[in-house]
Amino acid sequence: MIESALSFSQISEPEISQRNPVLNKTGRLALRAAFIGFFVDTFPLSLAAISLITAGWPHSPYVQRGWRIPFFLGALLAGGVFLYSIRNVPESTVWAKAEKTQSPVKDLFRGDNFRRLSQVFLVMSGAWFTLNAVTSILPGVLLTVRSVNSITATNAQLVANLVLAISFVPFGILGQKIGRRAILTLLGLAGCTAGPIFYYLLLKSGYQNPGELTVLVTLINLCATPVWAVVTSYITERFPTAVRASGYGIGYSAATIGRPSLPSTCSV
Repeated sequence: MIESALSFSQISEPEISQRNPVLNKTGRLALRAAFIGFFVDTFPLSLAAISLITAGWPHSPYVQRGWRIPFFLGALLAGGVFLYSIRNVPESTVWAKAEKTQSPVKDLFRGDNFRRLSQVFLVMSGAWFTLNAVTSILPGVLLTVRSVNSITATNAQLVANLVLAISFVPFGILGQKIGRRAILTLLGLAGCTAGPIFYYLLLKSGYQNPGELTVLVTLINLCATPVWAVVTSYITERFPTAVRASGYGIGYSAATIGRPSLPSTCSV
C-alpha cells in the first residue's frame, strides 16, 4: 500500500493513462487531484485527533508531558517510510528519461529556474504566514485574549479541523479543474480579506456561545488553510524535471525563515 501511494504521487499524467486505460483524461486528472488532497488531509486530521485526545483530559499526563511522544513516533515512522521508499519504490519514468544536470542546486538559481523559485518563495511565504496565524497564534488568542475555556477552545479547533479534512479533497479537485494559480489566487484573496474580518469579529465581539465561537474559528481556518491542498502540486509542477526535487525542497522550506515578517498578501 505504501509503495502504491508513493509511486502514484510521483507519476505523470501520461503514466496514469498507461496504468489506468479505462479512465478518460478528466477522470485521471480528478483521480490525481483527489489523491493529492487526501494525502494532505493527514495534516488537519492529525490536529483534530490531538484536539480529541486532549478535549476531555486537559490536565492529563499526555497534556503535561506525553505530547512529546508523537514527535518521536513521527520521526521513526518518517524514517521508516524514507528507507522503504529508497529500497522499494521505483523512480518516476519521466525523471529516469529526463536529461540530468551535474548541479541542480546551482541551476536552480539561474535564468528561468530562479524566476520560478522566486515565485514559489512568495507563494510559500504567504502560505506559511497564514498557517502560522491560525495554528500557532489563534489558540493562544482564544485562551488569553478572549479568555475562552480550554475545553471549549479545543472543541472549536476539533470541529474546524474536521471541516478542513473534508474540504481538502474538493479543493484539490477544484484546483485541477480551474488551475493551480487560479485557486491559489482565490484562496490568497480570501486569506487577506475575509480571514482578517472573521478574526476581527472574534477579537471584537468574542463569542456569545460555543456554537458561535466554533463557526468563527472554522471560517478563519477555511480562509487560511485549504491552500495546502494544492500548494504542493503547484510547487512540483513549477520546475522542470532536472531540478524539481531541489526546487521543491528549497521553495517549500526557505519561506519558513522569514514568514513572521512577510504579509499574507504574498500568497496572492
